[in-house]
Amino acid sequence: FENFIESPSNRFAYKAAQAVSKKLGARENNPLVIYSSPGLGKTHLLHAIGNQILKDNPSAKVLYMSGEEFVSEYIEALQNKDPESFRRKYRTLDCFLMDDIQFVSGKEQCTIEFFNTFNALFESKKQIVLSSDRTPQQLEWNERLSSRLLSGITTEIKRPNLETRIAILRQKRDSINFDIGDDVLAFIA
Repeated sequence: FENFIESPSNRFAYKAAQAVSKKLGARENNPLVIYSSPGLGKTHLLHAIGNQILKDNPSAKVLYMSGEEFVSEYIEALQNKDPESFRRKYRTLDCFLMDDIQFVSGKEQCTIEFFNTFNALFESKKQIVLSSDRTPQQLEWNERLSSRLLSGITTEIKRPNLETRIAILRQKRDSINFDIGDDVLAFIA
């Protein structure tokens, strides 16, 4: 969280991510769905949540993965005729962080498996955090799954203003000790 530049364009998502990391599985924060165009900080916030949870509780079972990896692992489990080990892996987590959930959309069996995993975690009061490049309503899922995704917090990260983009570039420059002037950063921003 300390490397994330908070601004009006992302403040609600940032605060929601912090709340999730402090109060895992709380009904009001579960699930947390963050959506935005690519490159605006969704993945950063997912990693920040996972890192904070593990910092506060090193024994927590936290998993970060992309939607594409979820689909690939599910297909592999079916090929190996071992869907139960797949289910055990995901349904015993304390926090499940899935980036780019849109990759699961449109794959009927994967969507059903995701729905069942979602329900198992949710009913066990385990935290679910998802990111997408579109809103849950825009994902082509059945009404049941869409309503589950909308039952917690859904937040958008908007495109940052010029000052925020400059601040992000300055922080990146300073973190890697790169010699580049503010005038160049302003031009890039």
